[in-house]
Amino acid sequence: MEESSDIVPAVKEINPEKRKINRSKKNANMVVAEGPKIIMDMQFGALMNDHTTKKLISQISLSYAFDKNAKESLPMIFTSMDDKWRDYINRVNGNMWSNKIIQYKDVSVVDAFPKEDLIYLTADTDNICTSLDPHKCYIIGCLIDHNSHKNITRDYAERHNLRMERLPIPEHITMDGRQVLTVNQVVEILVRYNNNKDWTETLLQVIPQRKNPRPVHPIKQSEQEKPKEKPSFCRIV
Repeated sequence: MEESSDIVPAVKEINPEKRKINRSKKNANMVVAEGPKIIMDMQFGALMNDHTTKKLISQISLSYAFDKNAKESLPMIFTSMDDKWRDYINRVNGNMWSNKIIQYKDVSVVDAFPKEDLIYLTADTDNICTSLDPHKCYIIGCLIDHNSHKNITRDYAERHNLRMERLPIPEHITMDGRQVLTVNQVVEILVRYNNNKDWTETLLQVIPQRKNPRPVHPIKQSEQEKPKEKPSFCRIV
């Protein structure tokens, strides 16, 4: 019987300084669009338990990963940040995210920006987002609620006299099941559309295949990019 070797292959250590340099090079190559901003409204933390909070943080991490690698990235600004949120985000290396596109603010969204610059994205409105205004900030309510807090973002927007808009999903595609999106899917839609200016193409790329997304107006197959399967759906209110 052959004896096992006592020689253990050396594990190549990753130099932290080299990793930092590589990250700096990637950040230097990042192109930030001179256009709209994405606001991640973090005020709803008390409405989620630890399990749903971790799910949300995972979606936020996916949002950052997609945005930073886009042809043109959009600024992502987190409002209503507190020590709890900072701790959760740091667990997914949020303290090392590029400040070229990431900002953290302790104050609420209405205290951070002029109200006339804000648009709250919510499914609970008849106002359709037909395009992205380069001078506006588009707010995503960061809450995984499983329908237990219906209309909460609409009520907040109405209380503070903020304009509301919904993504133009039924105007461009049909799908099986409900039109509910994860936080990272909303971010991906905004970033993709800002790059390609095509809602149909964007939605077909983002909506998971299991939802069988189909264009309202047929397009050539060659113009479609095959959508990839995405993380499980959670309602964004």
